[in-house]
Amino acid sequence: MMSGARMPDVILIGDKLSDVARHLGILGRGMVTSQIPQIERIFPGIPQLECTRCIMGDKRRVLYTAAKRMGVNWIVLEKDGPDGPGWSGMNPASMEEELRQEGYRVDVVDFTQGLEKAVMDAGRIFEREKEGARLIKGYGEKMAGLAETMPRNLGLKVAVFLGMVHPETGQHYLVAEGPDTFCCQHLLRPMGCEEVGGSLVSGEGPEVLQSLLALKDVRPDVLVFTGDAQVGLGLLHGELAEDRALLEVPALRDLALFALPHVSGGEPMDYPARMQQWIMAFSPFKNR
Repeated sequence: MMSGARMPDVILIGDKLSDVARHLGILGRGMVTSQIPQIERIFPGIPQLECTRCIMGDKRRVLYTAAKRMGVNWIVLEKDGPDGPGWSGMNPASMEEELRQEGYRVDVVDFTQGLEKAVMDAGRIFEREKEGARLIKGYGEKMAGLAETMPRNLGLKVAVFLGMVHPETGQHYLVAEGPDTFCCQHLLRPMGCEEVGGSLVSGEGPEVLQSLLALKDVRPDVLVFTGDAQVGLGLLHGELAEDRALLEVPALRDLALFALPHVSGGEPMDYPARMQQWIMAFSPFKNR
């Protein structure tokens, strides 16, 4: 985050919007997000009002009530679509007209025309144009360099799992990154890897995993634990104690286990730094 952070009286709706604003040094009084796991660790102390889909659906009143309680009349919306970076399937900007009719000041940050346009929009709205220009310049340079160093055609089977811990109850959750996730589309496939962790899920959509014993069937070459990595590593450790046949899985046999940062479409400004860590982990496989 840039120095001189400010917290204006505004509610931010959208993951990518919140991420870009944070990197511009802007924090909202409240947020509505859905893509970034355990977001309260990134934005401690900032109320997460509801998930984006809920606010866009039948819980709009939650937004109105929170805005009134906070004394906030300014709402900034993320505009998103299939052509935008990390499309989430939701477009908060569809609420623009209704919010204006309710009397709110509304601004929109447009991601449908690319990240550069969105950052410049946000810089203008939050009066941080120079910071936005610097962000885009640095981002482009980093991404160009990483594209050159990314290993290709690795031919690896990779299982990626996201671990989460509920901030209040301490309950653990482990989910598999499926083939249609941002991580698979923008990291694994470009490196020539096949995502196989999703085959541990019986149905469509996120499913909390209670066991990793099915790894014996999919036999990944590499295991990656993201988010709260200890959630997955702890489950794996317990199952190894009960079933030593898991050691025949190539990733465990060759000790190809990594704890890497979670990569989602909701955090575009953090993508270069996180991508670099993935590249560092996978680059040694070029020589195998």
